[in-house]
Amino acid sequence: MCCKSLSITCLLCLLCCTSFLQSNAQTCIDDYFQVNYTTNTVQYFGTPVITPQNEIVFAGTVNRFHSILVDGWLTKLSPQGTVLFSRHYSSGDYNWIQFHKAIPVDADNFLVSGNVGTVDTTTFPIPTPLTQYGFLMKVDKYGTIIWQKLFGKVFISNLSSQIDDIIQLSDGDYAFSLAYASDNSTNVLVRIDKDGLIKWTTSFSSAKYYVGYGAAKIKQLSNGNLLLVQQIGLRDIDNPYSSAKDGYNAACFNSKYGQRLWNKTYIYAYGLSGVEKSFGEVANVSELPNGDLSFISSYADTAYIYFRKTTKVINVVTDFNGTLKNITSYQNAKPPIYSPYAADAGTNGDRVVLMDNSDAPYLMRINAAGQVVWQNAYAAVGRSQETKAVLATDFGYYFFSFTHNGGSTDLRLVKTDINGNATCVQSPLNIVTGNVTGSFIPLDSAIQADQLNPSRWYDVIALGVSDYKISGEVVCRKTCCTDVTDTATTIDLCNAVSYTLLNNDVVINTGLYNINYKTAKGCDSIVFYNVNFSTSPIVGLGPDGCLDGKDSLILKTEPGYSAYNWNGKLTADPAFTVKQPGIYTVSVTNACGTKKDTIQVYQKCEFSILMPNAFTPNSDGLNDVFRIPKQVTNKLISFQVFNRWGQVIFSTNNINIGWNGNTKEFPAPTGTYVYYLVMQTVDGKKNLTQKGLVTLIR
Repeated sequence: MCCKSLSITCLLCLLCCTSFLQSNAQTCIDDYFQVNYTTNTVQYFGTPVITPQNEIVFAGTVNRFHSILVDGWLTKLSPQGTVLFSRHYSSGDYNWIQFHKAIPVDADNFLVSGNVGTVDTTTFPIPTPLTQYGFLMKVDKYGTIIWQKLFGKVFISNLSSQIDDIIQLSDGDYAFSLAYASDNSTNVLVRIDKDGLIKWTTSFSSAKYYVGYGAAKIKQLSNGNLLLVQQIGLRDIDNPYSSAKDGYNAACFNSKYGQRLWNKTYIYAYGLSGVEKSFGEVANVSELPNGDLSFISSYADTAYIYFRKTTKVINVVTDFNGTLKNITSYQNAKPPIYSPYAADAGTNGDRVVLMDNSDAPYLMRINAAGQVVWQNAYAAVGRSQETKAVLATDFGYYFFSFTHNGGSTDLRLVKTDINGNATCVQSPLNIVTGNVTGSFIPLDSAIQADQLNPSRWYDVIALGVSDYKISGEVVCRKTCCTDVTDTATTIDLCNAVSYTLLNNDVVINTGLYNINYKTAKGCDSIVFYNVNFSTSPIVGLGPDGCLDGKDSLILKTEPGYSAYNWNGKLTADPAFTVKQPGIYTVSVTNACGTKKDTIQVYQKCEFSILMPNAFTPNSDGLNDVFRIPKQVTNKLISFQVFNRWGQVIFSTNNINIGWNGNTKEFPAPTGTYVYYLVMQTVDGKKNLTQKGLVTLIR
């Protein structure tokens, strides 16, 4: 890069050069870095993906402020770890919203999967689910919602559902696994088109066993079929107190019609009676170049006594029909070891496997034969690290970890080079391989599959979106070039319905948007645009108020504006506390102008009604009108004057208007008249009435 800082003009020049730079682009392959991110509330990281632009998108879950309730979370990072956007998805109808995965789809959009529902918060600290629905949402490249759908309307007493994994198929459709939890668990595999319309639904369960399913992983094979693998626990329905059968289940389905082609269950054969075993979820499913199938997971015949319970990572290899061929184990010098995620590295059957020992992250690359190609630990990332996910790219590997405490505000991202090197955080690792094929035995027909009449989606407007703060700090970095970010002048729009950015993206909501320009070596060159959509301000303080013995009074106007001017004091709060009587003004200014309102606050709420007993309407400018004195500041409901026959000759509800002594535009005769007042105290809580006599003198 020729300059250390970049102006907007310079970035616009880059836009003109984009096609040239892309045609000559090469990615910096000898770089690495660590970035630590801090979030506003506790977050639960989901599954990340790499977009076609090499950006990182991940879904997750965040706690609401000062609450155990949770909402959805979606964030996009640049290839160098810069936060491009972070969005928070909440609802007034659902208090338990969990996002599990986001995948890139058409036109830079994303599908986000998970579950939404409600929980009973009186069972603190663990809320009890009341309803949970499988949830799918389509958003654009900036996280703006396009559509939302719920799968089924079911209750926990019957079934509750959540979407575990979702993939895009080779023809543009999508497949996802839906977990139904009940006394006898059922899982469902669903195929939908690009608009979310269901093509087929296939369920799988067991008539002989209670089944506990781990989160599924789905893979489309080269022949188009779908492979679904997950960890399971089987308990005999007829012998509920017998030992559970733990292991894994693999099922293959015809992707066009949803028919099951084969199903295999692999059960752990050993384990001491009364000793707790431990099995991790499936970390990865792959198709090897020779047609064999492979999946990565973790287990322990005796659960470890730490945060991570497993002691072996395993690579299970079967033939194309699911017949077990061999299982390779991977162990470090001391337990535990666990793999949450693994990713295909190229097309030759290599995989990069992410692991940890509940303290330090590990990476290893294995080839199609299961042999370790390289291995590294990353102890300097920090203590007490649990890993979450790894992404494989042509220019290195990204992995995420967090400090384990049941949820964290501390998320860490490490990028290594193509050999897993990140010198600033790297440490030695000694993985030992073994053969544990005999530890698992096939259990045929443990799981049955049935095609169902397709359940349907419910189109909903369930969630709203707002910004969610996440800040990143670079801990260490080695790179071939310099990242450059800049912020354009804030774009304030009045009564506009859309705005077109310089890259022709049309935005319709207030927010922070970015254009990520391509550079020759792949570093960041980003312009952020703060776009504000405004309508003419609305402010209103209501009627006058009173203290009436209270030490303060809270004034309120319409919320939703960034700044309020209360008697010359700027604040972001639409409420203002007053402690003294007086006149108070609030004003709001945006791109559409300024609007203000004024209110008077009195010391007391009720004023004595002292009316004059005579007036002289002779046009001399003195006492010509019979009116309510200005010091009587109660609210006027009605003010009437009657003649001696009881007829109304004057009436008003405007406290500023009085009787001028006329009757139907003619002067009323000298004499005594009756008046009747109906008023309210300033706070409107009490009605006041007064009847009296007034003498008209000419």
